Formats: sequence, structure tokens, C-alpha cells
Amino acid sequence: MANTVHINPGMLNRKIQIQKNIDSPDGSGGLTRQWVTVFTCWAQVSDLGGSEPYEHMQNYPHQNYHITIRYRLGISANMRVLYRGKILNIRSIQDENEEHALISMTCEELGARGTAK
Repeated sequence: MANTVHINPGMLNRKIQIQKNIDSPDGSGGLTRQWVTVFTCWAQVSDLGGSEPYEHMQNYPHQNYHITIRYRLGISANMRVLYRGKILNIRSIQDENEEHALISMTCEELGARGTAK
């Protein structure tokens, strides 16, 4: 008997948005990047802590999060998560036990260094 992933639906109690970027011509030969929400869903969000490395005479704070959502096709590491006004870059994605039930993501919120990948 295979291990089955179970989660209490009450644990998915934080609303998040998954976004992807769309580059469009800016009329001057360049591109303009615009982030567009692909979908909104309920998630379990856990704060994993962070640090404030000191580089080039500046602090560059970042915070790490673990986010779990119901399985969904099409999520990739070049997307990002919006959560409570924070922009979280997706660093890794895992299909829990490869059962297509839940997806776990490790995300990072960058501080002074910016949020672009």
C-alpha cells in the first residue's frame, strides 16, 4: 500500500496568488516586464526564518517560507507568490510523494537586493 498524502483542509488557511511574468515590447526595442496573476488559492504558509547578510556595506535581508497548496499543473520556479503584500520568489517545487495531491514550495522574500530573479 502506497503512502498517501493527507492534509487537514483547515491548514490551508492563507490566501496567496501565483504570478508569472509576461514580457511585452516597450516600443523602443526593449521589453517591459509585467507580473500577472495566474491563479489565487488557499495555502499553508510557514515562516522558515531568514538572515541579513552584510555585503558591499549594506544589509540584504531575506526571509524563507515553506508553502503548501493543493496540486496544480503548470507551476514553475520562474513564477512568484504574492502573500500579504510580500513578493516571494519560488526557489523549489516538490510534488509531495509524486501523488499529485499537494505541492510544496520553498520561497524567498528578498529585501534591499530587490525581487527580480
